[in-house]
Amino acid sequence: RLTERTREYEVEFDININGNCVYSGTVQITAKSQEEANEMFTDSPSDYVDLEELVIDAIRYGNIDLDVELL
Repeated sequence: RLTERTREYEVEFDININGNCVYSGTVQITAKSQEEANEMFTDSPSDYVDLEELVIDAIRYGNIDLDVELL
């Protein structure tokens, strides 16, 4: 039985809030093809990055300009 070959593929991603890009990054995913790696990331991005931590860091380091309005 032949095993399917896999290799590391780089997947680029953006995190957008209200249409504004707050973080751009890349991850390495082991897959059979670039398309499969992209699909794996799209299906479950939290398996590869901590999205909450990335957004918190973007806020902390000034990539997001938040305006708070009291009602």
